[in-house]
Amino acid sequence: MRKILTKYAAVAVLGAMGLSGSALAADPVNVKFAAGPTGTTWYAYAGALRGEMLQRLPEGSTVDIQGTPMAIANTKLLAAKRADIGLIFPPVAAWAQQPFGPFERKIENVRGLVGGIDQYYQRITVQTDSDIQSIAEIKEKKLPVRIGTGPQGSLNEYIAKLILEANGLSYEDIESFGGSIGKSNLSILQDQFGDKKLDMIIGITTAGHPNTAQLSITPGQRFLSLSEDAISHLEKFGFVRATMP
Repeated sequence: MRKILTKYAAVAVLGAMGLSGSALAADPVNVKFAAGPTGTTWYAYAGALRGEMLQRLPEGSTVDIQGTPMAIANTKLLAAKRADIGLIFPPVAAWAQQPFGPFERKIENVRGLVGGIDQYYQRITVQTDSDIQSIAEIKEKKLPVRIGTGPQGSLNEYIAKLILEANGLSYEDIESFGGSIGKSNLSILQDQFGDKKLDMIIGITTAGHPNTAQLSITPGQRFLSLSEDAISHLEKFGFVRATMP
């Protein structure tokens, strides 16, 4: 059984100074929607929500979907009033209000709007024929592992940092062993993994996500579990224990 963590469902949040008043006005409004990278599920969610919003906003209104690195970046865009609405995860919202983790100052000008959009799981993926059996083994044997994760500002990237931290590792440690940390969109990581330019992908996924499933075909993949100590460490950040179906 793979021991992994889930991040609850994605939620839509609203900038407190954004639509709260203007959506009720008769004049057209221009809404900036912080979504995710183009081609992702979050970008598709934003597109569907955009259609519903345009049916209810004053005639002539616009909803501009912004391609972003996702949750952490979206929260910061809302705080800076560079977006009016965005998709994030509940733990990220909690971090922003404390502040904690990737947030240096407390963010209070956002509120929840819609929840339960989808369920996401943490995953650590290696090729089927990889000799790597655990993250802890990387530290023990000082393995030169090429790790791929999401872009800076994404929860993919931040959870990769947390998972390594839970095993007493940092990006600098990985590089000192002769490995590397690549940060990019999943479609690019998928190609690099298939070409065996990456040894491991750390990030988040939904059950049966096409991009994740594709890796089972080319080049073939298996998932690594987290140790009990690592799970206990990550639970402090608001994640919960789960088994990905």
